[in-house]
Amino acid sequence: MYQWVLPSGAEPLVEFGSSHRILWVERLPKNGSIFSIGKGIIGSSDEEKSRVRMNWKEGGLYLVPSNGGKAMGWIYHAGVDSSEPGNGHAELKIAKIPQDLSTDYGRGKETAVCFIDDSSSPAGSWAIKFKETCRDILEAECVRSDGDEHSGFMVQDTDIQALKTAFGDADRTSENFAPKLGS
Repeated sequence: MYQWVLPSGAEPLVEFGSSHRILWVERLPKNGSIFSIGKGIIGSSDEEKSRVRMNWKEGGLYLVPSNGGKAMGWIYHAGVDSSEPGNGHAELKIAKIPQDLSTDYGRGKETAVCFIDDSSSPAGSWAIKFKETCRDILEAECVRSDGDEHSGFMVQDTDIQALKTAFGDADRTSENFAPKLGS
């Protein structure tokens, strides 16, 4: 699990999209917007012009499917639609569903995702909840959060609290394995 802090106007945080992600917009200041990176070399004129505004809301959870390993990333801008300057930063929590837990079958648009059931895995209930939610969303006929391929799928209200609990459980688990200062 990852936590990203996006200061307004900073360079985009970028990674490769080889895993599915469940993304929680934990903090998004009023009058601020998150944009996905565009196509092309990061920071180039073409890339900046092709950035897409996400229709994400504070507190919202979204499934961003794997894009086959291409670059993906986000940037935050405060005060985009307002004469009031925005302040603060955006915060995202991201849970990745590793590629080794899913296998693609088929070709092209007919590709289906089959999730491997590895009951011998030491993963906790939080990992299972992320995997099951990802599978359920991908198997259902879902509508993207704003109709754009970059935006991902909105998580249904019925799953939001369970996923927020899973994020908290993942945080507590990772704290148990974090190196202690002064040890």
